[in-house]
Amino acid sequence: MIQPPRRLFIGLIPERPIQLQIQRHCREWAWPTDARPERFGRYHITLHFLGDVGLGPEHLLRRALRKVAVEPLELELCVPEVWRNNVAVLRPANHDGLQALYDRIALVLPATGLQPSQPQFKPHVTLARNAGQATPPAATKPIRWRVNEFVLVWSVLFPQAKPARYEIVERFGATPGQALSPPATNGQQGEQLPLL
Repeated sequence: MIQPPRRLFIGLIPERPIQLQIQRHCREWAWPTDARPERFGRYHITLHFLGDVGLGPEHLLRRALRKVAVEPLELELCVPEVWRNNVAVLRPANHDGLQALYDRIALVLPATGLQPSQPQFKPHVTLARNAGQATPPAATKPIRWRVNEFVLVWSVLFPQAKPARYEIVERFGATPGQALSPPATNGQQGEQLPLL
């Protein structure tokens, strides 16, 4: 059976201690009653959203991403905002290394036949949707996040998953040159992110 295309993005996903700090930050906001907070374990920064990707292009992509240099980054999440589309976010302070990583990944995408969907990189962690009337905390304690890798993520949507979840297809940067591992094919074999 041929694997159907999978909805993929390339991003940064913090480890549990940082996820907990982001969750604590969320509790300091004043949320409207109809706000839809992001679930614990799903906090992340999207570098490149790719949409539905077939198996052949996915393998090309994974091979290309394994050649991208990853330098450790120290991000500081410190800018809470509510955007015009009613999404509440927490943005990192400007970081040249983060922009450089985004650019290095963008350079390898055309050779795989893929293009990023976002025209401009505005790094952020989504906190909640339907949050137009949300009020961020008056003071925000910076959340320091050390980044040593980026990940290729499968966004598994309903009805394949209930509730929807993220599965890490492959990690890049921690062990350069590692062997290409087989993709998770049925939503049960990939590395699932811990959710509460």
